Amino acid sequence: MRILHILPRMFLGCGTSTSVFSAIEAMKEKGHNLYLMSSFIDEYYKNKLSKLGISYSLAPLSQYRKNIISFLKSILYIKVVILREKIEIVHSHHRWNCLIGTICAKLTHIKSITSDHVILYGKKYLSFWADGIITDSNYNKKHLVEYFHIPENKIEIVYPLIERERYGKLIDSSFKINNAMNEFDKFKTENTLLVGQMARLSAEKGQIYFLEVIKEVLKDFNNVKFLFLGEGNLKHALIEKAKDMMLAENVYFLGLKKNIYSFLAVLDIFVISSKIEGFCISASEAILAGIPIIATKTGGLPEQIIDGETGFLIEYGDKKSLRDRLLLLLCNKELRKRMGERGRQYLLKKYSYEKIAENLEEKYNFFLKDIKIE
Repeated sequence: MRILHILPRMFLGCGTSTSVFSAIEAMKEKGHNLYLMSSFIDEYYKNKLSKLGISYSLAPLSQYRKNIISFLKSILYIKVVILREKIEIVHSHHRWNCLIGTICAKLTHIKSITSDHVILYGKKYLSFWADGIITDSNYNKKHLVEYFHIPENKIEIVYPLIERERYGKLIDSSFKINNAMNEFDKFKTENTLLVGQMARLSAEKGQIYFLEVIKEVLKDFNNVKFLFLGEGNLKHALIEKAKDMMLAENVYFLGLKKNIYSFLAVLDIFVISSKIEGFCISASEAILAGIPIIATKTGGLPEQIIDGETGFLIEYGDKKSLRDRLLLLLCNKELRKRMGERGRQYLLKKYSYEKIAENLEEKYNFFLKDIKIE
């Protein structure tokens, strides 16, 4: 197959970027031809794409610059690439690009797919004009059917992949031993436990109410530090709020890191406090690292976590439940170890890299040939 991915921007710290690159990598491994178009690609992903031998080019695809000129330019650029590279499937990401990609596919008489990465609302029906839709969880599929009234047989579920290199390192039995000495060791003083999060620092990720929970937790268990990995428009406000709450000695905002292994290697507990998620890649990475997880009951997270067995699920904004679950894990080393191992085995069995990559290839074939896969 010859597949063209189009997305607005590709940069470190973006979940969609991770998902798209991992899909490209997996299909490249299987012998397919891939091409990428975006309005911006950072050096991190330029280097990764180059190492894979993936061609890419820039087009005015940013969803923040919607106008008739950029719209027509994008269609022209993409149409040229489709014809030159003999593309068979256009796979678009984000609503504006989905519309552009689908139009280009119609004009060149090829197949179009759009990915639904998160729960969407509003009048966005043209975003789902494509021949097929790939979504990342049963929760999201149900939403597309019930809210947008999209025919169920037009939607296929493919769970997001973790990059091959990351996946391989995280499932290595010596993962934590090999990362025992790293830049985060300075936080791990004697008897100190570390709670971590990897997420964009923005309103929908719930860090504001998480800080309020941290304040309550520290009243009962003060030998713990909370590490936030990520950037975002709320970073300054969160830092100031932590200072105002007198949390500066226990809460640290560490920015973006290319190497997540050292971070995951030192953590005792992982927390996701989001209001909205798809199938959460950072959750899968933490679970594969054997870290017990507490997460909000949204998106694909209930499919990744068995509540009470491989982790804990709570409602978004339920500060009491988050506090109670945190204290339970902080005070019980055996429970942390048991949940971490159960979560790891569950993910390896149900969501292995090989299974997901095979499923993605099957879905491409299904949409390309219009043959239903049983």
